[in-house]
Amino acid sequence: MNLLFNFKLTLMEQVNKKYWHTNKGFVNPKGNDTTLGFRFATIRWLWSRMMTKPYRIGIDLPNNHILAHEEALALFGKYANTSSLTWLGHASFLFRINGVSILTDPLLFGCPGPAFLKGLHRIPSPLQPEDFDMDVLLLSHEHLDHIHHPSLRSLKEKESIQPIVPLGVGQKIQNHGFKNATELDWFEGVDIGNSIKITAVPAVHYSNFSNTTLWAGFVISFVDSGGTEKKIYFAGDTDYGAFMKRDVASYGPFDIACIGVGGFYLPFPSRAEIVHTNPEEAVQTSKDVNAKKLIGMHWGTMKMADEDPNEILPRMHKHAEKIDYKGEVIMLRIGETKGI
Repeated sequence: MNLLFNFKLTLMEQVNKKYWHTNKGFVNPKGNDTTLGFRFATIRWLWSRMMTKPYRIGIDLPNNHILAHEEALALFGKYANTSSLTWLGHASFLFRINGVSILTDPLLFGCPGPAFLKGLHRIPSPLQPEDFDMDVLLLSHEHLDHIHHPSLRSLKEKESIQPIVPLGVGQKIQNHGFKNATELDWFEGVDIGNSIKITAVPAVHYSNFSNTTLWAGFVISFVDSGGTEKKIYFAGDTDYGAFMKRDVASYGPFDIACIGVGGFYLPFPSRAEIVHTNPEEAVQTSKDVNAKKLIGMHWGTMKMADEDPNEILPRMHKHAEKIDYKGEVIMLRIGETKGI
């Protein structure tokens, strides 16, 4: 009897460890909304993006918000021999670590959807695939502003690129010439060489109407040339939740946290607020996971929503002071490179 009881207990423990796997698709971390009944809200939002003009430099955004190609390329080259990150806009970063180039959620030009969604036409990245080499493609989930098919098609030498994706997303990119994608469940990791490891961590989001593919953030950990261990948290798309302290923080402390700060206001408030962090939540997340630097992403690239991009940074600074966050709050220009 005790043997049977222990067997059932062990089985239950294994099931509970994978609570986000259900027969109705994947679900969000415990404590966060998992229902996401938002079909009508999505239709309303898409209609609103048809009526919205793209961002205008010098009017909606500061004149220096995007670097010119020559300036971006010169700054990119300045960090050629050291670990660095380059913000290409939205959630697209190019991390260069120990000689390995890692591209996240490429949306480099155009519109993540039909061209009539005028608000979703992004400011083109000043750096395009012909300007850089890459080794690893890191995708957080299957939405078109993170897996942008034209951007994927534009990547060169795809047969030599290693895609790392959440469960089920590998099949979404195989038609674009990528082979042997490594699919990760939450808490699973893979060594990619040169003392670099990438681990998938929980996020609060969704994938499709049935949630048949997983969504994730990622921890990039590495040992630099001086023998110092460093860690980066790339949050992907996520809302704030207790899982930050419970799950993500256990991989820290972090040198850098790249977290979304936009895409959450009207006209899509009823659902977007539970799948994206706002400026205050991004700062709180950065404190919760013990990050030295917070780099805001998922903003100022296309009009996913109607927030004023000029108010985001002041709100971040105000909340950092309120909660006594000791880290540095950073907002990069599109195309800007910084050392890690």
